[in-house]
Amino acid sequence: MVMKKALKIFGILLGVVVLLIGIAAIYNSSAALPTYEAEIPDIQIEADSNRIARGAKIVKGTCTFCHQGEEGRLDGKKLMDEPAFGKIFSSNITRHPETGIGNYSDGELVRLLRTGIKSNDKLVVPMMAKMPHLSDEDVYSIIAYLRSDAPELAPSATARPEPEMGFVGKALFRLVFKPLTMPESPIPQPDKTDRVAYGKYLITDAMECANCHSASFDTYNIVHPEQSEGFLGGGNLVELTGMGKMLSPNITMHPEKGIGRMTVEEFVQIVKYRQYPGGRELNPIMPNYASYSDDDIRAVWEYIQTVPVSDNDVSELAEKLVAN
Repeated sequence: MVMKKALKIFGILLGVVVLLIGIAAIYNSSAALPTYEAEIPDIQIEADSNRIARGAKIVKGTCTFCHQGEEGRLDGKKLMDEPAFGKIFSSNITRHPETGIGNYSDGELVRLLRTGIKSNDKLVVPMMAKMPHLSDEDVYSIIAYLRSDAPELAPSATARPEPEMGFVGKALFRLVFKPLTMPESPIPQPDKTDRVAYGKYLITDAMECANCHSASFDTYNIVHPEQSEGFLGGGNLVELTGMGKMLSPNITMHPEKGIGRMTVEEFVQIVKYRQYPGGRELNPIMPNYASYSDDDIRAVWEYIQTVPVSDNDVSELAEKLVAN
């Protein structure tokens, strides 16, 4: 008798749990994705040749890779088409007032770059770079460049659709992906004479290398990059539609499993000129950092010397990935 009563209660509880899961699944599938409020700075950015040049350097190294369309303009392209996660296009960021960012105010662009919140108050897709530590001057320089008459930013009428999120993607947008907060105080330009600090600034912020070269996008700590799992140790699966997929290399100074036997000249050749010693080209998923100077890349090298060495063997991970 007691056993029957216990089983009945268990059955009722199980039914309630199943019902709640069903309701949650229906809500996740049908409800609109969340929107967010964040202050839009009241700012008008003055563009001059120095800012435009600096902004071009950062955009060409960090943004062009994902936003460059078929005809060379920054009007977006398909980045991902995975049923569970979703179909994702990068946005048109040309000066077009309707399909691009021509109607964004400078303040809205600052908020977008800092927090990931778009002008419609929705959150950008997770692969979009967010720049909580980038200097104010560099953020302004990016915006000055986006407003410039550079041919790749000429207004394009190409309209890229909003993300079509799958079930898993919607759940992650509700539970995991959140906007960053606006900085509470001004962020100064890095001191280029402090080579290690400047190299860290480049690799974790301006160039966004650390995001791909740490263990996983899921565990990357954008607020405190050096606290990320497997920081610069590689093994992150990077996949883009039309370009295939790869595991990011270990770029710590491990002599066998990292880049410890590489010279600084070889490092510059690989990062800036996308070419291994001997002439072999890098995987096309690697962004193009030709806009940065040799001296910039050397600063990155000097910073990497200070990073704890990882013995992560990416080649072994790659073999397991192929086997599976």
